[in-house]
Amino acid sequence: MPPTVVLFSVTMAGGAVLTFAPQLTDSATAALVLLTMGITAALSRWLIGALADRRGARPFLAPSLICAAAAMAVCAWAVAGEQRVVLIAAATVLGLCYGALQNLTLIVAFAAVGPQQLPAASAVWNIGFDTGTAAGAVFAGVLATAYSFPVALAAMGAFCLLTAVVAVIVPSPRRTTRR
Repeated sequence: MPPTVVLFSVTMAGGAVLTFAPQLTDSATAALVLLTMGITAALSRWLIGALADRRGARPFLAPSLICAAAAMAVCAWAVAGEQRVVLIAAATVLGLCYGALQNLTLIVAFAAVGPQQLPAASAVWNIGFDTGTAAGAVFAGVLATAYSFPVALAAMGAFCLLTAVVAVIVPSPRRTTRR
């Protein structure tokens, strides 16, 4: 479950930006936000795979989530101040985290289960991705309607940070086995 929670939080952030980019800024900037986020997400999936092969996936989870939280905070600031170049840069960084965490969480999920449970782990991972994307769009829309887009983006970033603390940094209690 922990890798799915991590994936859920970063796809909430990504879902918010991907869904509302046209409402966050002008159309040309929105197109660049979507383009750079998509390109960097794809590239980071590949690049993080090479690093995870050498060092394992787990050490990159918390830093990637914290980076995503920071990127969302900068996105919120950029939208509030109509800083188009900063928004593109922050979305690019978010794309790096978004893509990296897709790869990393799948690796961690597969490592946590035996070969017989790989299909179930894959299904849960996909559910986390899709529900995170949808929840990000819904919650960002609700928060933007009630408050503003900067508040909505900042909230998505705060959720990534909370997830980094709860799901990654804080050690989970060890299970004891009966003999």
